[in-house]
Amino acid sequence: MTLLKLAGGSIVDPINGHDRVTRDLYVRDGRIVADPGPGARIDRVIDVSGRIVMPGGIDAHSHLAGGKVGLARTIMADDHREHAEARTSLLRSGSGVATPSTFTTGYRYARMGYTAAFEPAMLPTNARHAHAELGDVPMIDKGCYALLGNDDILLDMLASDASRSAIADYVAWTLEASQSLAIKCVNPGGISAFKFNERAIGFDQPTPHYGVTPRTIAPSGNLVSNS
Repeated sequence: MTLLKLAGGSIVDPINGHDRVTRDLYVRDGRIVADPGPGARIDRVIDVSGRIVMPGGIDAHSHLAGGKVGLARTIMADDHREHAEARTSLLRSGSGVATPSTFTTGYRYARMGYTAAFEPAMLPTNARHAHAELGDVPMIDKGCYALLGNDDILLDMLASDASRSAIADYVAWTLEASQSLAIKCVNPGGISAFKFNERAIGFDQPTPHYGVTPRTIAPSGNLVSNS
């Protein structure tokens, strides 16, 4: 077991009633402990006096991986040429401002005090690529939401009046197969309609190919949450 002491920090922890309380914080084997106990051997001390110590931020909606991010990086090559960051003794090289590289993304989140970020629009067919890319982002925890509002298999099941249980099984399988934490349904049916040259679609207007309405795809009808 290892014991870390963060000495003299200004603790901000609203849940436990701490608002800039100056005190020491102890971490044993990666977990905060209230009291290390008498005579505890401290393996490392980090002086954080004058600094704020608080829970890490969580970005629940951040486009940081997947096909659309890769495309953005490709078409914005100047963003990377003009904003390159050299490798240091602590950090690997990276680049980009509007479309930062994987290393730069992780480092910048860490600098801002974040410990987790989630890609909210991963196409299930792109899951392998998205997870590989997220695995390259350092410092923070990551996760994905499966984008199903315009999924062709789901729309075909709705068009053929598949049972609610069959749709639930497909959604559950997709979450498991793509290793997603949640479902995202944005602009339900709109992207599918756009593929067939429909530039606007109402909530109760059937899509041009599958003939299902956005309202049918939305949560009241088919177990898909809207966000």
